[in-house]
Amino acid sequence: MKGVINNKIVLGIGMYIVTFLVSILIVSGIVWHLGWHISPFVMIIAILLALPVFMLIKMDKKEVLTAVSISLSIIFLSTLMETFVYDVSYDGNAYHQPTIYALAHGWNPVREHHNPVIADSWDMNVWIDHYSKGAETISAVFYAVTGNIESGKALNLLLPISLFLILYYFFKERFIVRLSNRKSILYSIGIAFSMITMGQLTSFYIDHVGYFTFILALIGTYDLINGRSDGKFAYWCIACSILLAGSVKVNMLFWGGFIMACAIIILLIKKRAKIAMSLAVFCSLVAIAAIVVLAYNPFVCNYLDYRNPFYPLFDKRSPAGDAISICGQPPYIQNAPRYKQIAYSYFQRPTNDMTATGYVPPYIITPTNIFRSGFCSTNVGGGGLFFIEILLMTFFIYLFFRKGKYYKQFVVVAILLISTLFILPLGSLFRYVPFIYLLPFLALLYLETIESQTKQYRIAKNILAALLICNITLCTGVTFATTALEQTVTMRSVKMLEGQGGESFYTSNWGFCNKLYHGDMNGKHPVSPLFPESQYEREKYIGGPYVYIKTMITDE
Repeated sequence: MKGVINNKIVLGIGMYIVTFLVSILIVSGIVWHLGWHISPFVMIIAILLALPVFMLIKMDKKEVLTAVSISLSIIFLSTLMETFVYDVSYDGNAYHQPTIYALAHGWNPVREHHNPVIADSWDMNVWIDHYSKGAETISAVFYAVTGNIESGKALNLLLPISLFLILYYFFKERFIVRLSNRKSILYSIGIAFSMITMGQLTSFYIDHVGYFTFILALIGTYDLINGRSDGKFAYWCIACSILLAGSVKVNMLFWGGFIMACAIIILLIKKRAKIAMSLAVFCSLVAIAAIVVLAYNPFVCNYLDYRNPFYPLFDKRSPAGDAISICGQPPYIQNAPRYKQIAYSYFQRPTNDMTATGYVPPYIITPTNIFRSGFCSTNVGGGGLFFIEILLMTFFIYLFFRKGKYYKQFVVVAILLISTLFILPLGSLFRYVPFIYLLPFLALLYLETIESQTKQYRIAKNILAALLICNITLCTGVTFATTALEQTVTMRSVKMLEGQGGESFYTSNWGFCNKLYHGDMNGKHPVSPLFPESQYEREKYIGGPYVYIKTMITDE
């Protein structure tokens, strides 16, 4: 029938894109174990390797052809769009981009634990050599194909697009109640393109991947516990979630295990021990595969080198662990009890003031709060400018609308989400636990399950939805505006310094140097200044590419 959305094609596109990204990791891992390095052929093989995913949902040839064509178009357009946008973030330029460059220029992290590409004088090598590098591996493959390092940010678009498609199918086919087409689209957009997604859309920050894997794992475990299908879709969600999480970041793998543990407990309570045992074995095998094939470096390499798979996070020989704690929290939060850290952070407007000595009440909104509401690394109040009101409205709904058939189930899930703030250190840092942003969406979805929609229900739903729209819209606008501003300054600075030589500036921004030297960083050592730093003048702009220009000052 004309105008009807084919849900199988929608799901097929979403699953294919995710499988394609996971296939890049698998092929890259195998390539490294064989002693080779990343090349454009990795992407070609991944495109082919992902094709069997359509067999899981029994699509006919015409549907498969349509899904593949649309999927490849989305991959191409996402790559093209991100190619023209600069990453102007600090971490992105300090160690994410150098990692991508090294991997795309011959570094085999399985055979060479210390990269031979980035200069030893670069003080971020501890993060490059010993951190997980799954997202960087995917980006490096895109870079190898296009020759433009910024194209590696295609991952930032591909994940939310695929999540939107999978969520749309989920709300139409697998959720407790069948939502209308319009509601399915709106909820899928709201969840997929969240604060963490939009805030990190133009950078190489990787926390949005954790948000994606957490939701994918939730969908898979829900489908398995619900037991309405043959389990293929559920196990696909769980496998992709673990493989991505295990290769991208240590804490992401932990949160995947947290969801699986909760699911196993629920299955045991429901007296479905056989499925619980199967899930435990399956998750263990996938996790081992993720560590050995996809994430050999850092887990195995760190153990071989330092007898600590989590080096440098929990090793006194490395400054990395302390740096995360100090840079992630202002002084008045660092030594406070965990509940106060969380309260201070989530009931405060967005700020990155790491020198603040006390809590700032939220009843005043400053230009700085608005400005920080779209940054990928906002440390305090990272949920957005209106996240305080969103949380209060969410709690209001759970407190006063308790007549729904599924009220207890939603409350349990909400409590589990809140518990994630207290389990690992730095729960006060939004980007480390971005899935807390699911709380208001759970409240909205709970209201959807109530059959008799009174005027009060509709008012509460509309207020919360409006706050979410304003929060995400503001984040998106600020992200795009600040990226455009800083990209303009970067281009101007590059033009000003071209042809002047390395002695004319000093920077800790590796990506800036990569652009200045047109992608050829061979033999470049941008860290060590050739004259006193007092003779450099920092470019005056917001955030900046951390570039210091030589001035005419001379020592007397």
